[in-house]
Order: sequence, then structure tokens, then C-alpha cells
Amino acid sequence: MGVWANLEVSESTVTTTKTVTLERKCRAIEIINDSGSKQLQFKFKSGESYSTLKPLESWSSDYRARTILLNSPSTKSVAYRIRALG
Repeated sequence: MGVWANLEVSESTVTTTKTVTLERKCRAIEIINDSGSKQLQFKFKSGESYSTLKPLESWSSDYRARTILLNSPSTKSVAYRIRALG
């Protein structure tokens, strides 16, 4: 991963479905499930299937995106963090 000047962080909770729109298209992204007991699902396009993060698991990649769709498969609130670089 290179060095980029822009860092954007989003921290919140999701109860059902939520769309997170970043200020700009990032060059690298990290999604963190901060819940100790619940799963968090995410995808980047509406036609894709959700990927699942187990409790306290994270996903990172050099994926370029501006919009992230989050979902809580349970009816309870799930805490998350998103870090976008670039």
C-alpha cells in the first residue's frame, strides 16, 4: 500500500441496511466489524452478493469505491468502522 494524503473515517452502527457514501473515491479501504457478537455484511454494488464479517473481523483491499452498502443480518445494531485512503 502506498502513501496517500487523504484519510476518511466513518464510525457508526447499522441496524438493517445502510449506505455509506465517502467524500471521494478511495484507493484503499478497510471495513471493521466492531461488534463482539454479531456479523456485519457489506457489498459495493447493488447487484453483488453480501460478504460477511464475523465479530471483530476486518477486511481490507486496494479496492476503489465511493459507496459501501452495509447490512446487519440480525435485528440488533452492529458497530462498524470504515477507513478509506486516497
